[in-house]
Amino acid sequence: MWDEFFKYIVAFAFTVVSAAITTIVLPALARWLKSKSDSEVIKSGIDDLAQTTGTCVDYLEQTIVTELKAQNKWNSETQKEVLNMAIEQVITGLTNATKNTLEAGNIHATVERYIEAYIQSKKKQ
Repeated sequence: MWDEFFKYIVAFAFTVVSAAITTIVLPALARWLKSKSDSEVIKSGIDDLAQTTGTCVDYLEQTIVTELKAQNKWNSETQKEVLNMAIEQVITGLTNATKNTLEAGNIHATVERYIEAYIQSKKKQ
């Protein structure tokens, strides 16, 4: 009799614990993992964008901008041309994951803001 009663108690406890795990713990764990992976993707994307922007802007500055300034051809028109070249180079240099993340919004505007911010930060140095 006690054996039978003990089996029912264990089965009932197992059912309650399983239900709690299924309804509380697993969804909470899934939310935590999703937030962790989303933040890692975003952090990686920001790092990729910052590094690619710096590399492209520095390269264009050392090659094209320096030459244009030496030839006294550095004006608002050539600045726009070089900015567009930088935007295209940065977008081309980004990883696919970063591109996919940025394409949820306006990728050109985001890259342009990063480029302009990078240039401003260099001027302050």
